[in-house]
Amino acid sequence: MSRPVCTVDMIHRIRIMKTSANVREMRQEDSQAVSQLLQQLGYPATPEQVLDRFRRLDRERHGLFVVEVSAHVVGWAHAEHRQALASDPRVEIMAMVVDESFRGQGFGKALLRWIEAWGAEVGVKIVRVTSNLARTDSHAFYQRAGYVLQKQSAVYAKPLSAVEQTSLKY
Repeated sequence: MSRPVCTVDMIHRIRIMKTSANVREMRQEDSQAVSQLLQQLGYPATPEQVLDRFRRLDRERHGLFVVEVSAHVVGWAHAEHRQALASDPRVEIMAMVVDESFRGQGFGKALLRWIEAWGAEVGVKIVRVTSNLARTDSHAFYQRAGYVLQKQSAVYAKPLSAVEQTSLKY
């Protein structure tokens, strides 16, 4: 099965405020910038870890996008096309971050639009996102973008090795 192509093109030129920005698919060479932005999100990872994870993701199911200004990545998003027995297919935003110094300028909204277009291309009827209860700014952001709170839940995890118990965060 070949990967669907977004109708908005693989490289999408958009106007955000007075800044011209590109939204495009993430590439391996973006791992340094993605790593730096992961720090801001609170999930530190080295560029090597990011690159390893990037290479392991199935591009049929995972949408990885960046927004760049003047050829510098200022934000990125990871979305997954999910199929489950308990619900209809959906696209779920796994992570999304815009550099702190670029927030409030429309870059996050541009990433959301890209994810929504990708979701339409893969044939889903809904895009879903979860957000930590402590991230109240992001809650307001998603609500302004038309996302509706459906529920709040607890997240449980069980490390499968003693080594993982100290580093378990996500």
